[in-house]
Amino acid sequence: MAITPGKMGEVLRLWLLRRSHQISYERTVGLLVADRLSDAGALLLISATGAFAFAPGLGQIISVAAVGVVITGMTLVFLRPRGLIKLTDWLYGRVRRWPRQFARVRRVLRQMSQLGSISIYGGTFMMAVLGWFAEAYALHLLVTAFGGSQSVMEIMFVFGSALLVGVVAMLPGGLGGTEISMVGLLTATGLDLESAIAATTIIRLTTLWFSVFLGMLSLPAALWVAGRSVSGRPALA
Repeated sequence: MAITPGKMGEVLRLWLLRRSHQISYERTVGLLVADRLSDAGALLLISATGAFAFAPGLGQIISVAAVGVVITGMTLVFLRPRGLIKLTDWLYGRVRRWPRQFARVRRVLRQMSQLGSISIYGGTFMMAVLGWFAEAYALHLLVTAFGGSQSVMEIMFVFGSALLVGVVAMLPGGLGGTEISMVGLLTATGLDLESAIAATTIIRLTTLWFSVFLGMLSLPAALWVAGRSVSGRPALA
């Protein structure tokens, strides 16, 4: 579901958790938010670290800072949602309608706060950093194999920035925006166009499309387990 617009198809995970394990949406919405924020934050860290490989420019500093402020602000709100809870209470005090819906929103926000500890969110964030760095390093190996002399730091900037373009654009899997940005940044760092296109194609096939392929193989089994659970029979019988 990573190739759905804005990755909204990934809410299927929440539906599967509800159908297969009877876990309410109020408890799992925070997981989806945490996943997106940890990914965006990890890519920002990788891109910002790689930016030190280049001579600093005003546009570069402004763009990285702007993205950093947005992602950091969203992360702080997620980790400490008390302000959103107070806002929800204030809105309900003004509207005085739909009490059940407002109560569900408050439960979602309270569940989100449980994910804000260093051990939970900090651990997932570090795993996201390691995972995205592994993909950036794989791109570095490809570029080197095509004869490029770019450093790991340069490729970190290229990879992180290109994927952030896809995240910001809310495109399905970042399709189009990520690839064009990656090719453009690789050529800007000195790699010839043919090699840049080849390296970009291979890294996307072996990361995004490989994971999509695994998901497609797993989806029928996941739906079967969900169906067995709903019918009252043991899910793995």
